[in-house]
Amino acid sequence: MSTRPLFRALLALLGLAALAGPAPSQVPSQAPLPRVLILQSYQRDMAWSVRMQEGIEEVLAAAPGGVELWVEYMDSKRHSGSAWRASLEAWLGAEFRSQAPDLILACDDPALSFLVDSRDRLFSQVPVVFCGVSDFNPGLLGGRKGITGIVEEPQYSATLALATALFPRARIVYVAADKSESGRAMLREFRVQLARDLPALAVVEVPELGLGSLSAWLASLPRDGLVFMLNYLVDGEGRVHTTAEVATALSASGLP
Repeated sequence: MSTRPLFRALLALLGLAALAGPAPSQVPSQAPLPRVLILQSYQRDMAWSVRMQEGIEEVLAAAPGGVELWVEYMDSKRHSGSAWRASLEAWLGAEFRSQAPDLILACDDPALSFLVDSRDRLFSQVPVVFCGVSDFNPGLLGGRKGITGIVEEPQYSATLALATALFPRARIVYVAADKSESGRAMLREFRVQLARDLPALAVVEVPELGLGSLSAWLASLPRDGLVFMLNYLVDGEGRVHTTAEVATALSASGLP
């Protein structure tokens, strides 16, 4: 999904923030740049994070007068749980105590979930724009104002309908989704779509194995299955892999 429309909307929000500022006669000659905090859900070198950050910076570079960008990476594929979230909140609180952002951009589900829980303690009513979120419902916000964005709507069942047309012997789909917050969210939506649109196709979640063992397990299965990779970057042994590494290992099983 292209995120550039969202980032252009972000420019519009920055413009509105400028209009809401002091009257021209009150603006100092060296007015500070709008400050944007980008909260990335994953690690800095993850391909998804890299492409997202490049898109953000490309679009915000066109902001009239420029913006000041701050970027924080949650690394949520390696870290999770209430103690970690409390540590992250304490770190961000110390980092931005003296100078709050004017706008926060939350990239993916973990970043939005964290901000819904902690924004009012950390940043008062600073507006939040989110993208890359796949497990959204209005109740998630709990009535909080000043949060908006774009929701992903992946077409899992349409993709599998095409796959079963290409491989008509397929009766089972082996789905790979890790135990992260985003992985669980994608798996829930995957099951909903297939139960609704392709009820004859059995869904089996792959076992918690190391990546090499998982490839061997898939290779041992009958040839009436398909492999569908969702957000699977942390294997059953807790090792973090790149998307390319996982795709190569799953493809090596010989299943389509």
